[in-house]
Amino acid sequence: MAHQARKISWDALTSNLIHRSSTYANAEMASNLYFRFRPEQGKQIGDFTESFIQTLEEQTQCERQKYPNKYNSFKPDDLILDDRIAEKIRPLAYRWRKTGSWGDADSVKNTRGLCEHTDSDNFDLVNALLVFGEMDTVLRLCSHPKISLAAWMCERQCYCMEADLGWDQVFEAALDIYLLLNILYCHPELWDPDIRQANNKKKSDEYRGTMMYQRSVKYWTHCESERSYKSQNRLNTINRDFDSPCRTIPSTDEITRS
Repeated sequence: MAHQARKISWDALTSNLIHRSSTYANAEMASNLYFRFRPEQGKQIGDFTESFIQTLEEQTQCERQKYPNKYNSFKPDDLILDDRIAEKIRPLAYRWRKTGSWGDADSVKNTRGLCEHTDSDNFDLVNALLVFGEMDTVLRLCSHPKISLAAWMCERQCYCMEADLGWDQVFEAALDIYLLLNILYCHPELWDPDIRQANNKKKSDEYRGTMMYQRSVKYWTHCESERSYKSQNRLNTINRDFDSPCRTIPSTDEITRS
């Protein structure tokens, strides 16, 4: 779903947000978008929420109509992933396996041929198909009577741990990042070079330096594998900025005075 400016009342939300950051090094204010606390803020955010929900429902129905309502159940010998799809998802599957916390990560090799594994993680496979928009294959897989889509909604590594491995995490991540990027898009002073230069914006005052952006990137790309952190060095800068004790949220008075 694109920005949908004609249907979603982004301005009703973003007009109630203002960017604030420290005016000097090590100041106790994190670069971020903060609420202005205007009198009509609650109503305007409610208007945005209603328009967003309605548009999301319409777009969901529109996308679903692109595919058959029902799929014939496939047989054990039927080919589900042809060479085209397998080759398409191979680089991503390799990267996930190599950088993940699986015990056999060191044995994963990046070869020119297709992966010959037959006992792979089904959830990782579905995630890869979703990333590349192979919805027809996903819907066909989920139509099988022995595949319970509902059971995949909440999964966990152990019953004593939080349920953070299911389908609901895919939906939540997509929603979080979609809202994040579209809200930032409505504040061009954080990303447009011409506007930033005209307003003499500091290099650190850009969208990638905001707490909301760093928090989302850190949360949705976090991996428990220490080896993964060291090998890819993905989040070193984000971790330093976000975890720094000088990055604190300003008080309501500090925001409303501006």
